[in-house]
Amino acid sequence: GMFTFDSGLAAGRNILARADRPTAILAQNDDMAVGAMMAAREIGLSIPERLSVVGFDDSEVSRITWPRLTTVRQPVFEMAVAATEMVIAQLEDREPLARVLHSHTLLVRESAAPPHA
Repeated sequence: GMFTFDSGLAAGRNILARADRPTAILAQNDDMAVGAMMAAREIGLSIPERLSVVGFDDSEVSRITWPRLTTVRQPVFEMAVAATEMVIAQLEDREPLARVLHSHTLLVRESAAPPHA
């Protein structure tokens, strides 16, 4: 996808049209997840009873869509600072940090549930 609502809608339509329809979708970001939720609604799938949808980013849309979107929060500011420090180190001919680990948090909301029997 292209990290947009429209690409999530298109991908959701494609995935949900399969004979082996999934019970869950993990989208690349929250906008795509909401697009997938719309695709599910178009064919009458209830969320989370028939399809769980999870996004990534904890963007504002994850808190205002219904059901509220289960998502993964990542420390975007801290990640940007670390990336900037790595670039500056390279520009100054210093050895950049090889790897920086950042914690992510799963925010369980109403869009995910155990698979339907």
